[in-house]
Amino acid sequence: MNGLRGLVLGAVAGLVLAVPLAGTSAPARDLYPFDDPVLAERFWRLARSLRCLVCQNQSVAESGADLARDIRAEIYKQLRAGATDRQIVDWMLARYGEFVLLRPPLRPGTVALWAAPAVLALVGVVLLLRLTRASRKAVEVPELSPRERELVERLLGAAQGEERS
Repeated sequence: MNGLRGLVLGAVAGLVLAVPLAGTSAPARDLYPFDDPVLAERFWRLARSLRCLVCQNQSVAESGADLARDIRAEIYKQLRAGATDRQIVDWMLARYGEFVLLRPPLRPGTVALWAAPAVLALVGVVLLLRLTRASRKAVEVPELSPRERELVERLLGAAQGEERS
């Protein structure tokens, strides 16, 4: 019964994880046809470099949010009109700010964004080291004095004598 439960839970977990990934890029590719493969590659490179402002952890290329679709449509329209990648990115920055970039440039205002993962990882390592040291100290047994050792031996001897009777 336990094995069947694990199998069912595993299948459900797999479906839950797979559903958000289903159909994200193939239908989107069909919506933006290009005769020129170089233009199509520019489109998808731009879409992958811009953040979905709704999802925040996905690129515009990956997201199914309405705003991401609008941004993809704008990229498509501007590419078809002959805009350069820089012009399109500048337009997005003017409209949405630097947060639209998945990889914002390293500037005084964005240092925290770039440094935060390393700082958090360092804090995690320090906390982990402190916890492991504290648990080792809690397990350490102090050395017995000669008097305490004699008392323990007497108690153990008495206990063994009771077991024999």
